[in-house]
Amino acid sequence: RIHKVLSLFESAATGDFLSDDLYLKWIKVLVNVGLVETALQTVQRAVSQHALSMLLWRQYLLLSMRTQCDVTEAILIFKESQKHVPEKESLEIWRLLLDFCVTCQSEKTEELFE
Repeated sequence: RIHKVLSLFESAATGDFLSDDLYLKWIKVLVNVGLVETALQTVQRAVSQHALSMLLWRQYLLLSMRTQCDVTEAILIFKESQKHVPEKESLEIWRLLLDFCVTCQSEKTEELFE
């Protein structure tokens, strides 16, 4: 059954029929069945199609932090999101990255404010 659902999502994505909300649901299913790397690839495709979606960028950042646990990579994703997400909507992404940097006790936190 899961394979059928995933196949439907894939078909819809191939035809550019997925909204940002449906991408988020697809990503959630992928994570829930343990396909985290596939979820990361899917969210990368999603942000390229829905670059203004704060929720997709947030999910991209979360998955990247979960799979790679790399502050430098997280900062790169964050900076790319800031080119697309309207400033008024980006506070949640800022908070997520700041929490991650503080948790990792990264000296790179200063880089965010430059």
